[in-house]
Amino acid sequence: MSFIDSIYEKAKADVKTIAIPEYDNDYMMKAAVKAHHDGIANILLVGPAAEVQARADELGLDIAGIPIADPGDETFVSALLDRYAALPEKVMPKSFIAKRITSPLYLALVIEAVGDADGTLAGVNATTYEFIMAANSTIGLKPGVPTASGMLIVEAEDFGGGALIVRAAPSDVAAGEIPDVLSELAGRLLTGGSADPGAARDALLHTMACKAAIKGGQRNSPAELLKVAQAVMSGAVKYCPHGRPVAIELTRQQLEKRFGRA
Repeated sequence: MSFIDSIYEKAKADVKTIAIPEYDNDYMMKAAVKAHHDGIANILLVGPAAEVQARADELGLDIAGIPIADPGDETFVSALLDRYAALPEKVMPKSFIAKRITSPLYLALVIEAVGDADGTLAGVNATTYEFIMAANSTIGLKPGVPTASGMLIVEAEDFGGGALIVRAAPSDVAAGEIPDVLSELAGRLLTGGSADPGAARDALLHTMACKAAIKGGQRNSPAELLKVAQAVMSGAVKYCPHGRPVAIELTRQQLEKRFGRA
């Protein structure tokens, strides 16, 4: 049994309820519905019911039996807000959450906060920054946990002759880049993993982020480019994976000075 298969079996033995707010993402919807039908998780789709159903129909997905939490259901949302406000460990006041709960992402996180879901899966449409900020301002961190964390899984096995065969890798790393990624990660672990685990982990994440980042000459669809532009213009993305700013601010006076008009 492969490592990934062992995870599936553990999930089936202790099925959890997972809220899915990114119903408008093809990849997320297909994966969520498959997980439901395979018995890996109890899925809760979060979004306007009509839009969720229309998206499922468009993708040819059977979502019969999968509940939908609709942010437009005022009675449901009002009751949910009251339950959140009654939580002794709530992170933000009811007024803060009420302004944001119409967002499927925030609604999913509030559902998790009150205990109606065991987890929320997002971050394909939303940036990691947006997801973490929403989760931190709705649920917060577990006591004793100082910062949000993550996990990367690469499943590989010995192929003989010093070679490896890769069975699974993060979906945002192109297949052609996997050999370079593994070589770099292995090198970092060999040279620094034991001396400073925290620094080694940060280095691994930086490497993965860099390999998955948009590169010069890469061809992207108009929709992908629009999403990047919106993320930069909204301030959600301020730095590249190496920590360099992706945009700078120029005042009118500075701009005029550069063109010799000041």
